[in-house]
Amino acid sequence: MSKFVPASTRPNHRKVVADRNKAGRRPPPAATTESTSTEPDIGPAAHRRVQQDLEVLQCGSYRPGHMLHFIQVRKSGQSGPGTPATVTRVDDDGTITFADGTTKWNHEPERLRAALERHGSGVFRGAFGVLRVPTGPGRFLCFCLGDEPTRCPGAAPPPKSIEDLVAQAKERGGWVISGPAFLRLPRRRENDRMSDAEQAWRSKSDEEVREGAQRLSEYTEEGRRVINSEMSRRALTPLPPAAVDPALVGIGGWLGWLRQRK
Repeated sequence: MSKFVPASTRPNHRKVVADRNKAGRRPPPAATTESTSTEPDIGPAAHRRVQQDLEVLQCGSYRPGHMLHFIQVRKSGQSGPGTPATVTRVDDDGTITFADGTTKWNHEPERLRAALERHGSGVFRGAFGVLRVPTGPGRFLCFCLGDEPTRCPGAAPPPKSIEDLVAQAKERGGWVISGPAFLRLPRRRENDRMSDAEQAWRSKSDEEVREGAQRLSEYTEEGRRVINSEMSRRALTPLPPAAVDPALVGIGGWLGWLRQRK
């Protein structure tokens, strides 16, 4: 069996924990979640731990190799602990080497090394990118595995709308928010609320918007504002001025048009 070889340079884990305790801050589990069974705790306490991890670690990403999302841990646990494996090395850049020669990545190599030195190099590679380090009967420390290094973007700002959460999911791979806080979020930010006219023109085709901009005089001041705003948002070029239709102008304009034709 291969033996885990720690990197030559690593911080004193116990000293780091002691320093954090002196500063009045609990030592974070560092993007790890300890499960007491294959069905991890996903109650309010787990929510609080994830939120505290986000504040302490300042990672802010649920992408592969970064923080574990509680849904990710739950789904992985439902599939069982995973395939047994042996970690032979954890480099300072977060690269994890297994006995079969494969490699993965995690954003916290120091903590993973500390867990392996304490509990042994035997691990489980579970579903949904979860690496489990056994700490006792039915208990694991869980880390998230990624294929390649990516940066930690930093803690996400508090969401101000549901659209903010959607953006966080796209940029950071997920988010965590309590039910009451979610229900208090507006559908859109207050200054981004669209009127009925804005929604109507937003749904029109480019050609329809350009035709509307060609006939601005037919709309109210608010309508002209909405059409011009939509033209700018889409970066559309206006249509050339429409030809004069004599049937649509007054008798004077019609006579003038006839004189121009002679």
